[in-house]
Amino acid sequence: MKNMARNISKISKILMVGDLEVNVTKKKGIKNIYLKVKPPFGDIFVSCPLNCPDKSIVDFVLLKLNFVIKAKQNVLRNAEQFYTKFESGEKIYLWGQVFNLLIVDTKKRTSIQLREDNLIFNVDKDLDQNTKEKIFNNWSKKILMYEMKKLIKDLEGIMSVKANEYRIRNMKTKWGTCNVDKKRIWISLRLVKKPIACLLYVLIHEMTHLIEQNHTKKFYKIVEHFLPNWKEINKLLKQ
Repeated sequence: MKNMARNISKISKILMVGDLEVNVTKKKGIKNIYLKVKPPFGDIFVSCPLNCPDKSIVDFVLLKLNFVIKAKQNVLRNAEQFYTKFESGEKIYLWGQVFNLLIVDTKKRTSIQLREDNLIFNVDKDLDQNTKEKIFNNWSKKILMYEMKKLIKDLEGIMSVKANEYRIRNMKTKWGTCNVDKKRIWISLRLVKKPIACLLYVLIHEMTHLIEQNHTKKFYKIVEHFLPNWKEINKLLKQ
């Protein structure tokens, strides 16, 4: 039995801390207790040393309780913006505005329309979630690219810099990236849900990498030159 205990390198379990369900992973090689609140539903995860007592985990979560509650609220708020079940009555965000989603069952051509504060999704209700999401994302890409092209045309003239390619990707953790060597800029599809000022800021930020590669003081001075209120807009991205 002692040999079996020595061979155990990982233990996974669920602990209840009050009303909170905590997913615990005890591992060899970990020296401290780490806590994360993960999207899309604010699930709580703790990783800790293999020999860490459950009481120490509970005490740690209670110590971080205010952080956990705020983090769950932020994650759920973001989930409302970025995760959609495609059911009538849901809230859909577009350029920072909220629209009511109306699903209209149809066997004919799929379409998406904006009418006042409603977003009408004409789609076969029998399609699976992934197919509906793909249709909706393709529509969102067209909307985003349309606005991007207008901004890029102005920015290339103002900033005297030009990328070889501007592409859209459904990135979950970044708003934009720039491959300096290939002069290729990627923009997150999620930006279509934020105010258009956020798209402007991300484009300026990524295009600035073509002038000053790293995040130096000079880099941020360039960003501020072209967008003096970039710090305020950056806060919108984090909301």
